[in-house]
Amino acid sequence: MAYIDNPNGFFFDGMVGGGDTTPILSQVLNTAETVVHGDLLYVSGGMISIAAAAVTSLLGLCIEDVASSAALARIMYIPLLPDVIIVGQCSETPVQADMLCGHDIEGTTGIQELNEDDDSSPLLIPIDLWDRAEGFGANCRLRLVCNRSMWNISA
Repeated sequence: MAYIDNPNGFFFDGMVGGGDTTPILSQVLNTAETVVHGDLLYVSGGMISIAAAAVTSLLGLCIEDVASSAALARIMYIPLLPDVIIVGQCSETPVQADMLCGHDIEGTTGIQELNEDDDSSPLLIPIDLWDRAEGFGANCRLRLVCNRSMWNISA
């Protein structure tokens, strides 16, 4: 089935093993950076920035809209701990072989999505379909865990 192509970032979907409670942290956002809820974040130069394709590790999932200025705004985010599950749209059509393998991200502020065709920077691992009744299809949403978190970097 083909899904609507509407990339709008990622969202929190629970914890591995059950539960839906996770810490919420706050840190300084990089100057002149704009992020929206659903953006994946990483640390650059000691401050938070929006993650892009080919970053080597992720910090967290943005849960608010913030436009930074010279005043160095603070941003709230969910840390991408090893047991945090997020959901994100695929840029194309994933297949069963894409599951449980690391993949990169793509897109910019507000429209990030999983790049299931690129495993050069395996940041996220698909663990399940978000909508099992609909199955795989173009732009489907997958449940994901972070493979390369700044909280627990793995190979």
